[in-house]
Amino acid sequence: MAEKLVLKDGAKDKLRKARIHMLVNKPFFGVLAMHMPIIESESAGGRGTTAVDEKGRFYYNKKWIESMSPPDVMFEFAHEVMHIVQQCINRFPKGGNHAIWNLAADYVVDTMLVKAGFKPSQVSQKMVPEPTRKWVDGKTTEQVYYKLLQEEKKNQQGQG
Repeated sequence: MAEKLVLKDGAKDKLRKARIHMLVNKPFFGVLAMHMPIIESESAGGRGTTAVDEKGRFYYNKKWIESMSPPDVMFEFAHEVMHIVQQCINRFPKGGNHAIWNLAADYVVDTMLVKAGFKPSQVSQKMVPEPTRKWVDGKTTEQVYYKLLQEEKKNQQGQG
């Protein structure tokens, strides 16, 4: 009697499939993703989502990944790949605002992914909607960061 092949739908399986799909359909991203160690972490990204470190390790929250559709998992993986490609961690300005820097980097990364032909994930559609992608397009993370800092400063002055 032949053994049945059982496919799991767990987080690690979804991440493996996302890497393979990228390798076949978006080789630039796929090759980079294939070299990233995948590490489960409840606090990934500080919010229980996903994150990468300066060594290119991909951290993920199991429940977060399991709740996503396969295309959204692929976008999420590509998103973290682009943080490495963009050297976001190494470019962080000394004494800067981490939250605003990460938001600026996310805006730039997601805009680049959509331009590269990725369908934005549900998370990206909410965080980086089309109007945001339009004003971010062609800008560096630094340019977006300093613009967001200016807006934050204006908002703080308006509340005083």
